Amino acid sequence: MEKMGNVIRYLPWVVFWFLVIAGVIEARFALMGIDLPWSLISITLLALAYLIWDVGKKNVPASPPHKAVLTFWGNRTGWCGEKPVVLDEGDYLMMAYWPFKIDLIPIKVEKINRDEIPVKDIICKSSVKDEGEEGAGGIEAGGRVSAFFSYTFVPDPDRIMEYINSGQAEGVGKILDDRIAEVLRQSGRDHTWEELQFSSDKLTALVLVRICGEKPVALKIGADGKTIRDHHGKPQEIGIDVPGEEKRIPAVKEIEECTVDEIEYFLDKIHTNGGYTDVADLGIKVVRANLERFELGEDLKKAAENVAREQQERRAEVYEIGTELAQAQKLLDEYVKAGLSKTLEDCVMEIRRRKTQREGQNVKTFEIPGLAEGLGAIGAMIANRQGPPPEVKPEPTPSPEPEPETKPEPVPEPTPPPKPEPKPAPEPEQSHKKTRRKRGGQKKQGGRL
Repeated sequence: MEKMGNVIRYLPWVVFWFLVIAGVIEARFALMGIDLPWSLISITLLALAYLIWDVGKKNVPASPPHKAVLTFWGNRTGWCGEKPVVLDEGDYLMMAYWPFKIDLIPIKVEKINRDEIPVKDIICKSSVKDEGEEGAGGIEAGGRVSAFFSYTFVPDPDRIMEYINSGQAEGVGKILDDRIAEVLRQSGRDHTWEELQFSSDKLTALVLVRICGEKPVALKIGADGKTIRDHHGKPQEIGIDVPGEEKRIPAVKEIEECTVDEIEYFLDKIHTNGGYTDVADLGIKVVRANLERFELGEDLKKAAENVAREQQERRAEVYEIGTELAQAQKLLDEYVKAGLSKTLEDCVMEIRRRKTQREGQNVKTFEIPGLAEGLGAIGAMIANRQGPPPEVKPEPTPSPEPEPETKPEPVPEPTPPPKPEPKPAPEPEQSHKKTRRKRGGQKKQGGRL
């Protein structure tokens, strides 16, 4: 097919030069004065050659860099469906009209940069910390995070058909975004959100390994556990002898087993010389990749702030207690030198008292022996006597009562007139006189007295 493709590629030039040469020959016959039709034929042939040149010239631009695929009757694979002809930058002569229909498809092959592609809803592994460790004891630290990944790729001219079939720049970008998101979401299951924050290089290498299909090279490690380097400071690779190969091939390792130097060496080779970056099925090479940052979800962000605040408060308390103990020990030493009997607890209490006075609180503290135990016992007795609080039932809403019927008031009966009292019978006159005398005798006696 390559030979047939070259025939199709140069066919417009063959037709063009045929018309030019034929027109020149006919013009020569016309100049010799043989016959008038020869001059008309010459003019026609030269005019056709000019039209082919003027209409069919195409340019594949060099800035920005482009490649072009040759097509024949709208089919970029030629007659037999084989590999098409890929044209470099430059001028070409095409015949995009019937009956030839030879044309080209320009393809931009410059580097395509995609910055901070968001990958949302990465579910991290949950981690529960035991009591006594740093952080909130017994609080689950898992959650959802979002990652932002940046990368740069360039189309591979040797696999330009795969690049076209993948949708060129837009289609390849969407495919890579989906693959990167899948790798990061799977890696979140094996890491907590704290580990993800400090594993950007490792996750970047993991993404490249899964996309490109290559593995990091194993480096030589010395007895001290450090990577062995040559006099240029370059790490030395571990080679493996393979039958039938003249050179030793480098040994590879899984990304989970790599050291920090091996991961850095792997990423450095990608960023400097494009190694291990071929994505064959997409027809591209990845020349840069970097996991920029992580963002915590709202719930996880609040939990992280609470954990950080609690850790800071614990550190402050430990530091404050240590400072008080150090000051109390110095004060106790001074009391011992002065011959005074003091304990370390007395010194701590004195330091705290002076501190409160210095801060302007002027708080005086005293203790009553047995007061706390007595109050606790009294509270327990009261709680036992009272028992559980009565349940409060909601009051039913009263229904409207019917208004009572108004009855006529009874008419009071007339009271009968009071009966006249009987008059007492008149006393006899003699008895009245005796009574008067008697009263007069009492008066005389009273006067004498």
